[in-house]
Amino acid sequence: MNTMKITVSVPHAAVRDSLLNDAEDSLRPHALAVGHGILVTRHSPTQYSVATSAAVPVGETHETCLLEPA
Repeated sequence: MNTMKITVSVPHAAVRDSLLNDAEDSLRPHALAVGHGILVTRHSPTQYSVATSAAVPVGETHETCLLEPA
């Protein structure tokens, strides 16, 4: 399967993008090597996962949110 995943905890909004970009950058070489893209999932306002995914086309990053609408 070759899926890799990083869990990202965001202490405050000012660093969210930087932390997520760092996680994505660290997974990108593996994703390209196995022909996967990257999926960023928001689990809560402060918890995200960044994972390689065969469901995402190689070279692309998709985002999804598991939070219920307000």
